[in-house]
Amino acid sequence: MTRNIVHTVNAIAFHPSEGGIVATAGSDGWFDLYDLVSRNWLEYFSACEMRGDVAITSCTFSADGDTLCVCGGGGLE
Repeated sequence: MTRNIVHTVNAIAFHPSEGGIVATAGSDGWFDLYDLVSRNWLEYFSACEMRGDVAITSCTFSADGDTLCVCGGGGLE
């Protein structure tokens, strides 16, 4: 899985129970999941498909780690 596009990372969230799993929120409207231990890119999602062309400004996992919440200029939920 490769994306050779470089944009500003606006936020990073660490998974509360899965050590080494992080989510990043980008100014390009994408949020990504990485495994820092294995150095693998797990998944990426475009918020642009959901609600126009907006930067994601923050992200956080729920306390149990089952949900990743992202927010951007367009009021993403």
